[in-house]
Amino acid sequence: EGLNQFSVTAAAHDLSVQIQSYQADRPGRVVVYGVSYGTFWLDRFLQIYPTLVQSAIMDGVSNPLLVSISRYELDVSAVGIQFLSHCLTQPQCSQYFPAKE
Repeated sequence: EGLNQFSVTAAAHDLSVQIQSYQADRPGRVVVYGVSYGTFWLDRFLQIYPTLVQSAIMDGVSNPLLVSISRYELDVSAVGIQFLSHCLTQPQCSQYFPAKE
């Protein structure tokens, strides 16, 4: 429940709140550094808040033509399903991830 609240845009808004809170007590230069998927996130952040930070570094850019972030959950769901299936057979794991009834 509530997973629809998790998105790149929501994460960008969350980061803006953190930066503004930080700047309230510590005025000065803020630099944001993003690596790999973080560059995708940082790009979205800068689209929404282009003047909130003084500089941004994108290291290891995630090319949206080669990597489909919008299909990310589809690509990793098979791994999640396999993990949870195995987890059901392990008491130490299944207590934290019980089968949905």
